[in-house]
Amino acid sequence: VVLCRASSVWAAALPDVVPKLYWTDSNAKKIQRANLDGSDIEDLPVSGLSRPLGIYADGLTGRLYWADGLLQKIQSSDLDGIGAEDLLTSSDGLIYPTGVAVDSLGSKLYWTDTGGIKRAGTDGSNVEDLLTEGFIAPQGIAVEKRSSRQRVYFCDPQTSRLQSSPLDASSVE
Repeated sequence: VVLCRASSVWAAALPDVVPKLYWTDSNAKKIQRANLDGSDIEDLPVSGLSRPLGIYADGLTGRLYWADGLLQKIQSSDLDGIGAEDLLTSSDGLIYPTGVAVDSLGSKLYWTDTGGIKRAGTDGSNVEDLLTEGFIAPQGIAVEKRSSRQRVYFCDPQTSRLQSSPLDASSVE
């Protein structure tokens, strides 16, 4: 299914319980969604984007999360793009966030940024470094939350590696 002819699709997200596909178009500076069959493509009413990159759609909580690298922000809205708010900004230490993932049951937000993998509460509180070594420029990120492994996965195109770590950051594989 060809959903769009976007100029620069960076990331896509498929929530667990909502039959929609969400994606960021970093060149067009927008977030879009469509039905899974490619019909009804919509621009979400999120204004002020500069370089939207990673995106996560949380069907459990009805929230959408995205990283904007140039604005040095991680933002959130409802799944319709309404009520956008800043969760984290450069004042929280963001340099160039690229990927975002959420553990909704654990109420944790994970993201990749220059220099590391970080996490906070889904409201942006309690920011902490999860991993700070073993990579150059981490980007994509996913959290495994439905198994006993409980891991974060991330990639680094600079080292051509896909890596993972337990959520306690005790090791990197």
